[in-house]
Amino acid sequence: MHLNWVLVASKMLDVASKMLDVASKMLDVASKMLDVASKMLDVASKMLDVASKMLALRQGLRHY
Repeated sequence: MHLNWVLVASKMLDVASKMLDVASKMLDVASKMLDVASKMLDVASKMLDVASKMLALRQGLRHY
């Protein structure tokens, strides 16, 4: 009877260890996704700056 509990506890530890491994990999993926999202925001910000300058230039040319 005691041996069964030891086997069950051992299996539970194995499962918990695998769950921690999966969670760690998920955090790594999430971190990479955040890095990509951050770079996308930087690109979008630069695109907005360029568009704003293009509009300002167009407004300026209209006055001549």
